[in-house]
Amino acid sequence: MKKVFPVLIVLSLFIFVRESFSQNEDQYYSTIEKNDQIIINDDFSVEYILHEKLTVLKPEGWGQAVRRIYTNPTNRLISFEAIVTHPVSGKTIKKFKLKNLTERTYLDDVNIFTDSKIKTFEPSGIAAPFVIEFKIVKKSEYNFFIEDWYPSLHFKQKVKHANLKINYPTEIGLRYKMEHLIAEEKIEDIPSGKSITWSFEDLPILDPDEEEVAKIVLVPDQFKLGENQARMDSWENLGRFIYQLNEGKDQLPEDFKIQVHRMVEGIDDEFEKMAVLYKYVQENYRYVAISLGIGGWEPRNAEEVIKTKYGECKALTTLMKAMLQEVGIASQYTLVYAGSDYTKLNEEFPQNTFNHAFLRVPIQDEVYWLETTSRTLPPGFSGNFTKDRQVLVVNADGGLLEKTPDFSDFKFNSYHGEYHVDLNNMGDGIITGTARFDGFLALPFIESQYYKGEKELKINLIEGVNANNLFLKSIETSSINRKNVPQVIVNFEGFFQKYVQQTGKRIILSGNFLQVDVKKFENEVFRAQESIIVKLESDFEIESGAGKQVFAKDYFTYTMEVEDEIDQISIKNTLEVKFPKGSSKELKARTLNELNQLSKQSIILKKL
Repeated sequence: MKKVFPVLIVLSLFIFVRESFSQNEDQYYSTIEKNDQIIINDDFSVEYILHEKLTVLKPEGWGQAVRRIYTNPTNRLISFEAIVTHPVSGKTIKKFKLKNLTERTYLDDVNIFTDSKIKTFEPSGIAAPFVIEFKIVKKSEYNFFIEDWYPSLHFKQKVKHANLKINYPTEIGLRYKMEHLIAEEKIEDIPSGKSITWSFEDLPILDPDEEEVAKIVLVPDQFKLGENQARMDSWENLGRFIYQLNEGKDQLPEDFKIQVHRMVEGIDDEFEKMAVLYKYVQENYRYVAISLGIGGWEPRNAEEVIKTKYGECKALTTLMKAMLQEVGIASQYTLVYAGSDYTKLNEEFPQNTFNHAFLRVPIQDEVYWLETTSRTLPPGFSGNFTKDRQVLVVNADGGLLEKTPDFSDFKFNSYHGEYHVDLNNMGDGIITGTARFDGFLALPFIESQYYKGEKELKINLIEGVNANNLFLKSIETSSINRKNVPQVIVNFEGFFQKYVQQTGKRIILSGNFLQVDVKKFENEVFRAQESIIVKLESDFEIESGAGKQVFAKDYFTYTMEVEDEIDQISIKNTLEVKFPKGSSKELKARTLNELNQLSKQSIILKKL
């Protein structure tokens, strides 16, 4: 029997793995069963009691047993237990406790100092297949942030069963919404208030091509953060809480008030006043993200920021607001979820989904947005970090939702070039030119001017005007701001090697310097205008491409006008691209392909 038993174990293990994949072979690496409970207490604290059974079937599923738990002084890991067992015999292989977890400070791409930690569990020394049972208890002192609940966060993981039960006091209240989940909730009265239970069986496996993940979002009607209590049952109430949290933080020292007034002395235009003060903040204060205290939500005092010369987004926004207020310009502290992974807010479901603060400044009939964490963005232009999304504008009356600009205007997405090329008989050319880049197209040059220098500016120009065979002799750039539109003008001289192709008596000449890629379509619109003069040493006539040509397609119009002017060729190009809002990347790529085919048409000259 001693010789047969190992063989039986191996055979049983083989049958276990085979049966696990019998119906959906290779579709998943693990299965999971969850029975979780969330308890909101009368003192607004939140307990998370998590019980999971994970069966790892293949080596690729090993990482799905890793657990990373974020903690800070107000969010604690109370207990942790993980028991690894054999999938067939049920024999315990290894036990892990809280002391076995590793810990490190949590630093993201924004914060340079924080009191948050990450505790990490890894099933070291365990090979698949195996079963691991987790029992985890966490506690948060405040219910301002209630964690979303996910049946699964992993691709190729099968959810066999998932159960969530949440208990909460009636007076605190709770709102919830299910995303990509369907189930009937069971609501019960309990001595402490209400209880809601959801149960799910055999959920679909997460698709790597799908951006959305199934979850339940949980939001309290009444909450506590630090010593502050407020309501989140409306955007107005949430904004009122933020206003109260910030109250008194915008007080300026008397000597600094005098300095602020001196900065704008003699300036009557409110936009110009704003621009001067904004530039001062950009040049004299560093963005340093420090997340301490009550979730990093309370800004530092303006007076402290003035002394230390640095601040996070909340502090710099508060300082900017105070400076504008001192010179009689009203502005509003504003919360936003910044970045490319933004999801649209539900106007009927108020919740805290914000990660950034910036400033709204209404002047006459215009609204300008100031991004105080940037050292390069011009005044009134907030860039793509916060574009085209709903934000929470905070004032004394509370909060209201407003939309930031989508920048779908040609003035924010345009290029204009004027070039003169002296062409020799070898096909090489000396070029002098002026290129102007407006809006988003100006930003790479502004960044290079501030951070990187002339080498990077040359790269930006060559990439901006499709001139890979251009050798630059000199380059000068200047930045201006037409109200809230950044603009960069580049003057340059250089040498083109093989500017044209020559075949016997014919010269093949490119009709433009257009450099268009899908990235230029991010804001749905793009405009380019060019004027090119090509001076030739030899006599010639235009054999092909003379006159005006107009190419109109669904989403763009391209016009090229070519004229013979004695010893030179005059070329004028205009391109206007306009997509419907929300157009897909695939549509833009197809349109770009059409555009490239048309814009590459050549002008053919015949030597006389």
